[in-house]
Amino acid sequence: MPSARRKIALLLCSALWLFGCRARRDPNVLILLVDALRPDHLGCYGYARETSPAIDALAKRGALFLDATSSASYTRAAVPSILASVHPGAHGVFSQGEQVESLADEYTTLSETLKKRGYVTAAFAPNPSLHRSFNFDQGFDLYDDDFKIGKGPPEEAYETARKIHDRALRWLRGHRGKPYFAYLHYRDVHAPYVPPPPYDRMFRNERVVRPLSPGEYRKQPRDMRIRRFRDLDSFIGQYDGEIRYTDDHIARFLDVLEKEGFLDNTIIFVTADHGESFLEHGSWTHGTGDYQELTHVPLLLILPDGRWAGQRIQAPVQTLDIYPTILSLLGAEIPGELQGENLVDAMEGKSDPRRPVFSEARVKKNLRPANWGQLIAVRSGEWKLIYNRTKRSAELYHLKEDPGETRNLVDRERERARELLRLVAAYDKDNARRAHRTAGQGDLPEDVVEGLRSLGYVN
Repeated sequence: MPSARRKIALLLCSALWLFGCRARRDPNVLILLVDALRPDHLGCYGYARETSPAIDALAKRGALFLDATSSASYTRAAVPSILASVHPGAHGVFSQGEQVESLADEYTTLSETLKKRGYVTAAFAPNPSLHRSFNFDQGFDLYDDDFKIGKGPPEEAYETARKIHDRALRWLRGHRGKPYFAYLHYRDVHAPYVPPPPYDRMFRNERVVRPLSPGEYRKQPRDMRIRRFRDLDSFIGQYDGEIRYTDDHIARFLDVLEKEGFLDNTIIFVTADHGESFLEHGSWTHGTGDYQELTHVPLLLILPDGRWAGQRIQAPVQTLDIYPTILSLLGAEIPGELQGENLVDAMEGKSDPRRPVFSEARVKKNLRPANWGQLIAVRSGEWKLIYNRTKRSAELYHLKEDPGETRNLVDRERERARELLRLVAAYDKDNARRAHRTAGQGDLPEDVVEGLRSLGYVN
């Protein structure tokens, strides 16, 4: 009997020890996503202007991924891929306009997984493309999709960073002592680029370097028509001002979190849902294709123990890798239904340098009359193929020699194009196996439609 009691006591001690380790090792998770943020406009990615001192400082504390790709070139298709770690070709949320396509309940989102693990969960997403009508609120205790917070005088009409920080802090203070998952989606850098003073003058050029042609001026989407600039430099200066505005508020927010203890034992991701186009391929803003300026995004991972601090990771990764990486860092099993990969492999030099990465877009005819349709892009190594499923046409680029994607080599490199098309076929097969498609019920609320119209997504 003494031996049996001793065994039971040892088992109880082991269980208590494991429970204590579990409680200690479950960190908070904070995702800071800046809508429409291009990595080549950040100092840590080599930009000359001082747009991002706070993000640059975070990059020194963590791992910076130099080659991160978004699953889509616009918000509504890209964000569910982050939340559920599945490609748009599986979840089927492609619309940029009034069509209601919803993230299916069959997918177990990151927020649902963390909630089951004992986390309190909240999202602050002031973008009508992320309205709860699309079922992106799965697993969140609080889903603050109030995109009207920007209403007010002109200098505040498009300001979100300060306001979502106030709301996030109130929520955190109400859940002190519990592990949290917070997703903050900043809309400030999104067009029409109206930073509040003094950021509206911070990066203004003294002279016009790149005037707009009449055709380029007329191509401006609805949301940009409130600006009357007739040169590209002014738009870029305002865009950079929005980045610095958001960066300064991120610095203040993180400072408060640190002082109040909310950053203790916290995993931080900084990323974007897509990039932004400044007429590189004849188009403005985003959602007009799958070129690099639209799909290449920043990605930073900062760990509480300082691992991988200052590392610059060359391996190709995707934003849908965030979810499985968080599970790995928690010591949890990564479900087979997730399509993302563990970023730890890339940080440890174990990932495939030729890993195929994919991005999709459903481009409306009014946004790109010459090349509209359902697009899929695949990159492997130095080669990238963009295939238009609607028109059955292809573009092929060698990114090392032609990073601006200006020389279509599809006619000269037909075997290379076929090789990449085979990757697309395998991608489609995998998506079909995982697909769950849900059409939303009824029409979007009128205020959501008006919000989408104000941002140029609805005519």
